[in-house]
Amino acid sequence: MYAYMRRTDTEVDNFIIPSVLKDYRLIPSILLGQELHGFLVKNGFHGDVFVCNALIMMYSEVGSLASTRLLFDNIENKDAISWSTMIRS
Repeated sequence: MYAYMRRTDTEVDNFIIPSVLKDYRLIPSILLGQELHGFLVKNGFHGDVFVCNALIMMYSEVGSLASTRLLFDNIENKDAISWSTMIRS
């Protein structure tokens, strides 16, 4: 889905990204997740708590606990989802 969106220049927003990251959890590939994470940082989504929560879950599911913790530590406005996702990880 992400590759298709990039090829067709589909506008990406903070509501689409969590759905894409949910799909990435089903394909446990840290490289694909890191590629999408880089795209999100470049496009200014790294400060959105919904996107960060989805990234935390994705990194947790692919087994990258160091990335999970680093991302969690850098969220400025953690919400209940952030905390519960981190505890679950």
